[in-house]
Amino acid sequence: MIGGAPDDGATAALAPQRELGPPLIDPSGTVPYVMLQSANTWRFPDGERYFMKSHFIDELTDEAKRTGPRAST
Repeated sequence: MIGGAPDDGATAALAPQRELGPPLIDPSGTVPYVMLQSANTWRFPDGERYFMKSHFIDELTDEAKRTGPRAST
């Protein structure tokens, strides 16, 4: 996922994959943020208590790969 204005680096980021050959399926495209944000709301029905936390990273380092998901306390 690339955040920002349409084609704000997305074409360049996807170029190496597209050079491999024609894809069987190409689900890439522009999606409004609100649509992306609410895409999985059906999994969380109203009336329940949910807590989610996430972080952004600039680079997927070996340390980040080893860390993996952790449960919040």
